[in-house]
Amino acid sequence: MADDSGTLYRFSLTTRFYSTIALAALYASLTKFPSDYDDEDRLAEDATSYVVRISRWSSLWKSLAMSALDNQSTTINYARALRILNLRDLLSLMEEFRTLRAQPVRQTFFAGGLEECNKTRTYNISGTPQTVFDFNASTDALADIITRDTRNVTTLIRQNTERPSLDQPGHLHRWLRHLPALEILQVFSGDTFEDERVRDAVTNCPNLKSLQIYHWPANVNPDEALSQFVSTISGKGLERLVITHGNSCVRELALSALSSYHGSTLTELEVLDVSDICLSALAMATNITHLRSCTFSLEGVPYDFPNEESCDIVSQFLGRNPSLERLDIGLFGLDKILTPVLPHLKLKYLSITDVLETVLPDSFWNAINSQSSSLELLALKTVNRYPELVRPSAKMINSIRLLYKLKVLNITAFSVVVNDWDVREIVQSCPMLEDFYLASPSLSNRSLLQLASLPNLTNFAC
Repeated sequence: MADDSGTLYRFSLTTRFYSTIALAALYASLTKFPSDYDDEDRLAEDATSYVVRISRWSSLWKSLAMSALDNQSTTINYARALRILNLRDLLSLMEEFRTLRAQPVRQTFFAGGLEECNKTRTYNISGTPQTVFDFNASTDALADIITRDTRNVTTLIRQNTERPSLDQPGHLHRWLRHLPALEILQVFSGDTFEDERVRDAVTNCPNLKSLQIYHWPANVNPDEALSQFVSTISGKGLERLVITHGNSCVRELALSALSSYHGSTLTELEVLDVSDICLSALAMATNITHLRSCTFSLEGVPYDFPNEESCDIVSQFLGRNPSLERLDIGLFGLDKILTPVLPHLKLKYLSITDVLETVLPDSFWNAINSQSSSLELLALKTVNRYPELVRPSAKMINSIRLLYKLKVLNITAFSVVVNDWDVREIVQSCPMLEDFYLASPSLSNRSLLQLASLPNLTNFAC
């Protein structure tokens, strides 16, 4: 019944015996937190509904904190039942406490044992001291309490930044020492990995297999910090590494350490905002040979002309991973990268983002033919919302027709516009299509008639 939260909640209201079982199951299955829901209209709420919503939200986190502070004060130890500790949600609640209409709820939240977590800070405006609620410090103070009893947590989501200093010693290292079952660590900023205590504490997490980093501050040495951190991860090794802004941190030191310590276990690598230096450094990752999913993207990085040497290095890197099934790539020199390596892979998912607004040559489409027995998704996307549309080459359409296992086809890039005849050819050759997306202004009802013959089609957009 773990997925039936409504029934579990009603069980928790019946007897104390059922309550201890049902509440533990509810908190153990808690994967979606209040801030994960759409709150865009919360400013339009009337005062009553707003107070009700934020009161329910705050009760979740107060119950967690109080159960860890004094497990006799709650029905069960809620913190001990948690599997996902989403401090991003807690930070969102603390940010809400800054608003004027949330002050009654804030006062109630911190009363009865959590007064010391109600942090404030003072600063001067034109010589006049002003005291404000410190939502970051309050979040960390509450997390210090909650993590005392989170030995069953497998996922930790850390949102706010943390740059350790003498006056701000940091918190992550304290939490990691109470998370022996941790498998997934998501942090907003990688500056915390500069702290030697964090690198020491992560040795207490032998099950850690997934690391996700969103941002690296400009005033740190991210390449060195990341290399030192991944070198200290013990246990079986990392299986997943995701870095959203990786142009400064995924370089020679980091990739060398990743390859040496986790090359045999890493199955998923995702680096967005890569730089040419990052791509060249892939030559150091010779031991990364078991990837099943790989993402490289230039999104957000100033564009430059393709570097042929980097293209060769990326192509060779992909070729060293014959088990690769999912490839999402948006780089310069796509033809040079993919054409040589595609015949050596059996992909199920291939997403290509066109960054130069060019039509790929026939040599690339010849290489795509090698994926006919495996490819289930082909996405051809663009970073330009309004490309100059031209007719696709006959070779392109013929190669897509050979991908008879396709379930998802997205052609919204490469400056191509398909017509009714192209749709007819594709539909007749790819009967398993379920999702079909086109950026084409030239289709007529004849295409709709062809699409109607697809037995599994559920989504079509043009």
